[in-house]
Amino acid sequence: MPLIIADTFADSLEKLTKQEQSAVKQTAFDLQVNPDNPGLSFHRIDKSKDKYFWSVRVNRELRVIIHKRGGSVLLAYVDHHDDAYKWAEKRKLEVHPRTGAAQILVLRERVEEVVIRRVVEQTVAKPPLFASENDDTLLDCGVPEDWFDEVRKATEDTLLDICRFLPEEASEALLNLATGHRPEKRARPVDADPFQHPDAKRRFWALNEGQDLREAIKASWEKMNLKVDRSQRDLVSGYFARGRTNEEREADRADRDFSDPDALVFRRKKRGPMGSL
Repeated sequence: MPLIIADTFADSLEKLTKQEQSAVKQTAFDLQVNPDNPGLSFHRIDKSKDKYFWSVRVNRELRVIIHKRGGSVLLAYVDHHDDAYKWAEKRKLEVHPRTGAAQILVLRERVEEVVIRRVVEQTVAKPPLFASENDDTLLDCGVPEDWFDEVRKATEDTLLDICRFLPEEASEALLNLATGHRPEKRARPVDADPFQHPDAKRRFWALNEGQDLREAIKASWEKMNLKVDRSQRDLVSGYFARGRTNEEREADRADRDFSDPDALVFRRKKRGPMGSL
């Protein structure tokens, strides 16, 4: 059975020391060979709202967070004990009801204060961008249902703050929608593997039998960059240019890489759905 790797796991693994990475890779190999190995120390994350999140002991300090359901085992995150547990307590894995893509979601109630604080900081109230959009439109954008209320409250000043906590495909679609480009109508595939959906393949990939963990992650990194075509790049550039202070532009620029003007790449700091909060 292939082991599924999330980009959040790959990112967190890269932050560990070489020695720690070696220990984690050995644990991942043991999970790949036999996910029911009695020698592996499993512990359910009791405070997580997703009952399928478990921790696996690597050593005295490190824990791998996995999502284990039926015959599926997904490597979601790795960190020192307390930080690993906190990460799992703030997230859940769901299949989007419209697109059918698997998504690791940040729980809305865990980040409400962040968005509210940003709203309070605004000196001039601006109208919400998506207040009149119905549920079908937001589903076609790939927005998780739990986030409908927050998305409908988004203004020009708060949209980027909210997008940090959404899957990439939803962020893309909302930026397009904010600039007048409606999403295509979608129908959920019947009996499709949620990890094989094109949107899911941005953040999940399978480690096949005998494949080295490090090489699998390295080979998949190029798939993790969000490329924006020329027309969308112009639209986004125009969106960011409207009525923003130098301080606000610098804060937004910190989350992006404009070094290549011909191939704008959104390189999210690992916050929201892509990393630790």
